[in-house]
Amino acid sequence: LARVAEGLGWRAWCLDVREVSGKGDLEKYLQRERVDGVLGVHAHRAGRLLVGSPVPYCILLGGTDANVFVYDTRKRAVMSDAVKGSRTLISFGGGMLSRMQRHLDYAGPAVLMPQSVAPPSTAAPGGAWAGGVPPGAAVFVLPCGLRDVKDPSYLVDAFRAWHAEDARVWLLVIGPILDNDCASRLFSAIGGGGGE
Repeated sequence: LARVAEGLGWRAWCLDVREVSGKGDLEKYLQRERVDGVLGVHAHRAGRLLVGSPVPYCILLGGTDANVFVYDTRKRAVMSDAVKGSRTLISFGGGMLSRMQRHLDYAGPAVLMPQSVAPPSTAAPGGAWAGGVPPGAAVFVLPCGLRDVKDPSYLVDAFRAWHAEDARVWLLVIGPILDNDCASRLFSAIGGGGGE
């Protein structure tokens, strides 16, 4: 997203909400960097920091918002406040959007933005563009923070078998480790201690 914004001539910063101690910390950052607008990723994780923000913001809904947090009374209340203060909601799917609108009683502006990834057009030195994946590969990208609700370890055996049949097939998991046990299960399933 930052690359798209920068390509349109905007300055863009990526700030991990785990590195922000609270609303005051975020407001100081926004003021210091003279930020004109914020795209908060996740109605709860980013939304809790954006409620009452002096800077206009939009909320990009996450699957965890719609499938987990919406059923937690406290988190749902925070998300409701966050989306009601946002300029618009952005969702990757219509089902997720309608579910969140219903649960959060939100009738404001909303945008559907189907997920997609455009890998670099040129290969990196050595002929690979990501983690040893060769050009021309059929890559399935799973962007997620590693945690129980997005545990990709159950996919490893299926993709290993598929890759054995067709070496062009790869699974690429991209995201931070949010749960060390989940990451350990994934690395164990892959058969290594790292991320390949």
